[in-house]
Amino acid sequence: MAPSLLSDVERAARGSWSAGTCAPELRSRRTGADPARGRSGVTAAVLDDLPGGEPIRSGHRSAAVER
Repeated sequence: MAPSLLSDVERAARGSWSAGTCAPELRSRRTGADPARGRSGVTAAVLDDLPGGEPIRSGHRSAAVER
């Protein structure tokens, strides 16, 4: 696999964010000002996997989901 430029990774991530990919409990709070809302966990997992990282689950629940 060819290495990705950071700009390519950013473009791919931003292009994948939509209401349909947002965590269901956060969809009503999704705005254009915060297009990544409800996707941080998935985005982080993908970014961690690019260089060959292994995902782990911390058990921490986001404060955004609690509100």
